[in-house]
Amino acid sequence: MQTLTEILSGLQASTDELITWLATQDNDGFERGPEGKWDTSQHLDHLRKADAMLTKAMKTPKFILRYKFGSPNRPLRTYDEIVAKYQSKVGELQGVTLEASKGEKYLSSQKEEQLERFQMQVSKLVKASAKWSDKQLDSILIPHPLLGRMMAREILQWCIYHHYHHLNTLKANY
Repeated sequence: MQTLTEILSGLQASTDELITWLATQDNDGFERGPEGKWDTSQHLDHLRKADAMLTKAMKTPKFILRYKFGSPNRPLRTYDEIVAKYQSKVGELQGVTLEASKGEKYLSSQKEEQLERFQMQVSKLVKASAKWSDKQLDSILIPHPLLGRMMAREILQWCIYHHYHHLNTLKANY
């Protein structure tokens, strides 16, 4: 089990790697992507919005989260189990068009601003998450749109994976 300190370090490391890769990508590439797929700016927008939703949840009073989503009824999943479940769910969606999941498009002239917005959003997530105790991370559920209710520790670990998932997609195809 990763400690909160390790998770927060992982979030920052995944963010730093994403920003470094995006900053070195040629500016024209920010607006391009494979036919029928998101462009780079849409990947970044999607990640920022996903992190913003998680930040909002991490800032929500814990008693409200407990009231709305209940208590865990299963053991904590490992990072590898979280990744495997996510990959399985994503695999089930292959070929399904999710209009709501389209990231907003930005121009290459907006790249630096969007990188800063993403970094600021992750900083807010780290700050909000740092206020949680280990007991709270393992006893409070937060909903994920694809994976269902997850313990806060799990969803933070998923967030790290989510950053790397998009980074690896970008490296392979953009």
